Amino acid sequence: MKVSLANALGTCFGVKDAIDLAMDPEFKSSLTIIGQLVHNPQVSESLNKNGVSLVNGIDELDNIKTKMVMITAHGASDRIKDKLQDEGFILFDASCPLVMRVHQVIKSMVKDNYFPVVIGQETHVEVKGIVGDLEEYLVINNEEDIDKLREIGKRKIGIVSQTTSRWKRSNLSRQRSVKWTASTRLSLSTPSASPRATARLRSGNWPTRWTL
Repeated sequence: MKVSLANALGTCFGVKDAIDLAMDPEFKSSLTIIGQLVHNPQVSESLNKNGVSLVNGIDELDNIKTKMVMITAHGASDRIKDKLQDEGFILFDASCPLVMRVHQVIKSMVKDNYFPVVIGQETHVEVKGIVGDLEEYLVINNEEDIDKLREIGKRKIGIVSQTTSRWKRSNLSRQRSVKWTASTRLSLSTPSASPRATARLRSGNWPTRWTL
């Protein structure tokens, strides 16, 4: 039997850094992670053995017994971070740098009067963090959602993506005309975006063509 290892396996560097931070002996029995750090039962068991507590989300603040809390690599909105600090917790932010870049970019777009659009899963914790500080926004996850862009009637659109989006599996792979846009700013931060998809999105076809 031949066993071949993938070129890339395990967690991304953002999650790995967060796990390493949570496993620091300094935090033993004194840290609560807000949200699921990684979808891995073995890692969760190791964290429990290290005395790290876990809660599902910000709505479980009453269940937190430690003074120190950690934001996962998925990130969180400034509103959530401010709430935790206002409640008296010592906050450790393990947000992935790629996720933080998306937060910074979309805020910059809004400041420049672009309507913010996020490509990703609206119920995903990362996307919730990205849009958590926005007054208005649109999340699109498939080709049918593109029609919502026309419905909102915005002429300046700023687009970012969930960093864990799987572009090549997306239904956004076919061309759609969006000629009604006057100005579009695009920022792709997902490491899983194929070079071909990225090149096409950044080509001169955009915004008169939606091409992945």
